[in-house]
Amino acid sequence: MADLGLKRIETGVDELIQFLKGKKPVDMNVVAKQLKMSSSAIQKWVDFLVEEKIMGVDYKFTKPYIYLIDKKDELEEKVGRELGNYKKKFENAAKKKAVPENKTAYLWKEHLVEKVEEKQEFFYQQAKLRNLENIDSLWEEYKQRVMGK
Repeated sequence: MADLGLKRIETGVDELIQFLKGKKPVDMNVVAKQLKMSSSAIQKWVDFLVEEKIMGVDYKFTKPYIYLIDKKDELEEKVGRELGNYKKKFENAAKKKAVPENKTAYLWKEHLVEKVEEKQEFFYQQAKLRNLENIDSLWEEYKQRVMGK
């Protein structure tokens, strides 16, 4: 492809996010100095980004420390909680039916495999829409995470 000399335009918010990537919480005033921006501008952006759950703020005494929220970890935690709740409902239903615990564990795994396999076609469709590569390995990774392996 020919280089048309086009450059990517970045905003101050882009610079802020890029600066914070991979860092632990950073004093907001230090960030403003590093990015050569006013503290009030940084504060406005942070307020918005916190509201959108992209960024978080911790206060140490009266100093605000800002950081990026890791969406991947947050999503995995949410999925884990939902799966845990689903498993508890499954186990409670099995108890009501007087299914032995060892059989319940086996039935849970079988049920989980069945439900995961039902999602495979949708997973592949969505991966293709997003032009992802190595879809087979992504699917295997997803299955292993869900199955707790």
